[in-house]
Amino acid sequence: MSDVSKKRPIFCIQSIAAVVIVGIGAITATLLDWLNPNEIWWLGALWVTNILLGVLHHSYWKQYGLPVIMKIIAAFQLLLVIFPVFFGAPGILLVYLMLGGHFTIGW
Repeated sequence: MSDVSKKRPIFCIQSIAAVVIVGIGAITATLLDWLNPNEIWWLGALWVTNILLGVLHHSYWKQYGLPVIMKIIAAFQLLLVIFPVFFGAPGILLVYLMLGGHFTIGW
């Protein structure tokens, strides 16, 4: 039996929570970038948002299963979370580049 055979609801608590987390994370990141344009604090806000979304994706995966393409996207999201932890400054730079960051940082 496939792991995607369960009937998925259109609106589940995970999808509503994901929209709220993305909205708050985007507003926080925008405000931090606007208030401190030479700092990368906004990247930390996006990183925390990504961690919270990863937890939601994992709970959705356990409850309803995911198709293969979504599993690949969830694995990519996990890589974005762990790159800064294991690779330090190069990992942060890699995540910064993956997110399409503009170079206004002062280091």
